[in-house]
Amino acid sequence: MNNGVIDLLRRDHLNIARLLSIIDEQAELAAAGDQVGLEALGEAIDYFADYPARHQHPLEDALCRRLKRARPAVARSIDLLLYEHVETASRLAQFKDLIVGVRQGRDVRCTAFASTAGVFVNAELEHMARENDQLFPAALAVLGPDDSTLLQEQIGRSQDPLFGIVTTPHFECLRQLLDETGEKTPAKLKAG
Repeated sequence: MNNGVIDLLRRDHLNIARLLSIIDEQAELAAAGDQVGLEALGEAIDYFADYPARHQHPLEDALCRRLKRARPAVARSIDLLLYEHVETASRLAQFKDLIVGVRQGRDVRCTAFASTAGVFVNAELEHMARENDQLFPAALAVLGPDDSTLLQEQIGRSQDPLFGIVTTPHFECLRQLLDETGEKTPAKLKAG
């Protein structure tokens, strides 16, 4: 298979891992009782609710459907990966509610905040690692060059509002934080 779709998804994973690293750092600050960057965290949650949900997950879902048709024997493992996208949405909603509550002045224990953030970060990293280790190699082994073009056409190409050529103004605080922290990527994804 042409690596175009897989390369795009791997790049998205590395970018998302950078965001998860920032969320993890903010959770550590919260656990220590230090000030947390709520504006950047709110923007990170908005990003997760936007680009991955609108572009990355539908592209992965289309890739999974195509792979299931080509290799029915892997259907169960692929279905588990697809279900994790549903779980991601649920964890994201829970984390977003917590951040919104804190921004509105609700009293939230630092440990609860750190725990919710930790669950979100770890689940996302583990999910992306499974996709990098299982889904992408299987797709590369089975799908043909036309599949990459077909998948791109089915989904279209969305401009990434944070890591694209132009950052959407809504994400300026987060973009600045990303620029300050550099290219940190969690070890779980570096080999991906």
